[in-house]
Amino acid sequence: MARLVAGVDGGASSTRAVVVDPDSGGVWTGRAGPGNPVNVGAAAAAAAVRESIEDALRGTGYRLSSLASAAAGLAGLDSRVLRSQLAPHIASLSGL
Repeated sequence: MARLVAGVDGGASSTRAVVVDPDSGGVWTGRAGPGNPVNVGAAAAAAAVRESIEDALRGTGYRLSSLASAAAGLAGLDSRVLRSQLAPHIASLSGL
């Protein structure tokens, strides 16, 4: 079973993901809409994280449940309040 790893960069204009399979060396990229929770809200930022990863996985045969780990850096996420608002949305992502 694959142990995929994802990294996500969410900004004011777009969210980009890279997913890597360390076993096979596969690397896939994806994009989604804005991921800055200050601008779009916590739910929309989390959705952009999910959508960018799903876009990277599109056509690979893998799903979110194939992820072993993920890390995301989101512009504007610099307060405890924002982190606490975003945390449940990120935690609800299948496979993470």
